[in-house]
Amino acid sequence: STAGKLSVLLKKIISCTSAHRHWRVRLEMVELADHLLVACSQSLRECVGLLLEALVGAVNDEEPKVRERCEAALREISQRNQSCSRSSDGTSQNLADVLSENLHSLATSLPRLMRTSNDQKKLFVLKVFLGYFKVLGPLVSVVLNSAAHLERISKALMQVLELDVVDVRIVEERSHGESLERSSGSEGPYAAHIPQKHFLYFTDEKIFSVLMEICRTLGFYGDIYLLTDHFLDLYRQSLVYRKQAAMVLNEMVRGAAGLAMATGAQCLDSGVQGR
Repeated sequence: STAGKLSVLLKKIISCTSAHRHWRVRLEMVELADHLLVACSQSLRECVGLLLEALVGAVNDEEPKVRERCEAALREISQRNQSCSRSSDGTSQNLADVLSENLHSLATSLPRLMRTSNDQKKLFVLKVFLGYFKVLGPLVSVVLNSAAHLERISKALMQVLELDVVDVRIVEERSHGESLERSSGSEGPYAAHIPQKHFLYFTDEKIFSVLMEICRTLGFYGDIYLLTDHFLDLYRQSLVYRKQAAMVLNEMVRGAAGLAMATGAQCLDSGVQGR
């Protein structure tokens, strides 16, 4: 079918442009996704999830013009979705349902992508992951009430944050040496004693930063009691997950308290609402 052929073509276009180095290319990708969702959401129904993922990936774009255009597009789509949901016979799929399905699918493939992709791709995928939580906003707590979603997302975080402990002695020496170099500046005499974490699947500090923001956003929007119980269970159940669970718990509690939360995290709260 024509829709099927277009779906294949769109997948290739989005994969080439969503993480493009030039912001104007990424902006045009947002414009394309928005236009198709407005004009062709019925005829290209099988592409709706893909187009939404393209927009969600731009929520955390480094270029303000791309980010602002994306946020405006998502708000408009959400408003149209709400009005259609109220007037339809219930056959149209809710925007929040599509987003939660996309989130579950991405959480399933995240460990594999982190093992096989380069750092640029890893960073982009994690920004998409973070984007889903930001777009869902308060509905994160509804999504995580599903045991399947909570289990998949938590296990993905445990696997992605796995520490490199093949040779602890080498890691300690490397950490100590790097810390000494940094402490030679104006960071004070205690900087050399700060342990450095080395992860199995990434080395880029930006990737770690996005992962910690994901944890804080979970704590900010999710049910902190449910999340705390779940990650404490993981902490107790498995020595393999203990360090990762402690890291996630620390950041979730910070997020629940509103600490170190980006102001943009609240910009879409009113956009995607109830089922």
